[in-house]
Amino acid sequence: MNARIALRPGNVLSHTIDGETVILNLDNEKYFTMDAVATRFWEVVLEHGQGEAAVDVLLEEYDVDRDTLMEDIDRWVEESIGLGLLVRDGGSD
Repeated sequence: MNARIALRPGNVLSHTIDGETVILNLDNEKYFTMDAVATRFWEVVLEHGQGEAAVDVLLEEYDVDRDTLMEDIDRWVEESIGLGLLVRDGGSD
């Protein structure tokens, strides 16, 4: 899968401070915090999409095998979509 990923339009705010990210879902007023590794996933997936390009970037930065990283990204993206934080292809998943 090489889907483009975006913040849920108009519903999610995020801000990164000192390498950690705080995300607010305006629909349900829940907020989430991400450590430095999750923040890096966030940045790379939003820039490169969910697929090989994101994996290639992160493989350069972390000591992990390709299959494990792809599974981690896929799981993380699906969880983020389920929480109403991200959408695929600018849609409204």
